[in-house]
Amino acid sequence: MHKLTDFNFKPFLIKNLKSGLPIILFLFSLAYFSYVVGFIKWPTPSDALNHGKFVANAVYENKISGIGYPYSFHVTAANLSLSMHLIPGEAIFTLTAAIMALIPSVLYSLSYINTRSKIFSLLAFISTFLINSSYELGQWLVSNFLIGRYANIYGYLGVFMFWVFISLEENSGRTLTMKTMLPVLLISIFLFITYPLFVLFVVIYLIFFFC
Repeated sequence: MHKLTDFNFKPFLIKNLKSGLPIILFLFSLAYFSYVVGFIKWPTPSDALNHGKFVANAVYENKISGIGYPYSFHVTAANLSLSMHLIPGEAIFTLTAAIMALIPSVLYSLSYINTRSKIFSLLAFISTFLINSSYELGQWLVSNFLIGRYANIYGYLGVFMFWVFISLEENSGRTLTMKTMLPVLLISIFLFITYPLFVLFVVIYLIFFFC
């Protein structure tokens, strides 16, 4: 019979912190972007104006318009606007904040799948929040959210999820077939509907896959 004093709390704590690290990081990301939304209070005039009118058309006139624009982004924001009673600009802002809260954890997972290193995965997570004002702000992931390039972030999520599915399949040891590529094809359709330009990532991969 073991005494309570024999219990070594430190290894127990370290083990559970390691296994629960992805959850802790996600909660941090969620808290961070929730704080940013509460601090800014209102979306930066950019995509909130450009895409807000298309979301407003979907909400108030039940129609989707805007050739060349990401339709699924507008539809998702319109559904959020209706369900949470938000005006279109607020819905776009809230939707993008939710996506940004997910992306650091997605990058953590992507790095861990390919490296099996918690250190590299943690660095990938932290890199999401990096900003250097001496360089073009649009080149930094989180600054796209801060300067109002909301639709781009929607596309980035699709690209990152595409690489997550690819990495899972390539590291599973299974032979890539059209059946196992089904999730990739679904993500590709999502990217094409969201932002056709992002499909270039898929096309480049598929060229190497079939050649």
